[in-house]
Amino acid sequence: MLRESLIEVERVIGSFEALPFRDRAFDTVMSSFAIHAASNFETVIEELSRVSRGNVGAIFMGKTRNILVRLYVKAYMRLILPEIAKVAGGDAEDYLYIYKMYERNHTNDWYREKLFKFFHIRVFRELALGTFILFVGIPRSLSNEDNP
Repeated sequence: MLRESLIEVERVIGSFEALPFRDRAFDTVMSSFAIHAASNFETVIEELSRVSRGNVGAIFMGKTRNILVRLYVKAYMRLILPEIAKVAGGDAEDYLYIYKMYERNHTNDWYREKLFKFFHIRVFRELALGTFILFVGIPRSLSNEDNP
């Protein structure tokens, strides 16, 4: 991905479970469709908290606690999404990875609980039938407020 980047900027290779940056290095930290793939979610959000001196935002895959909605989403991801990929000229096997990721994900309540440990939560929204979470928070180490 770094080699294919169209933007000429400094590139850094690292893992989001051990970010190669000093504490409070960034005004804002954002993650888009990545942290749900972490082998240790709590380690990743602790790292995001550590390197931010302001807001942290993320959108990532979640899982609603509603079992009927989960069954619907699983069926769509397992059976329909790969077929759409084939029609569009993609590889159906590549899209089964999304289903496998969804299967191993925790519920959105679990993610909220973990985020609450490290952040004063400003936004926590479940989107697309609870399949995605939009989160914005401030590291607790920067805020003495209680989270409402």
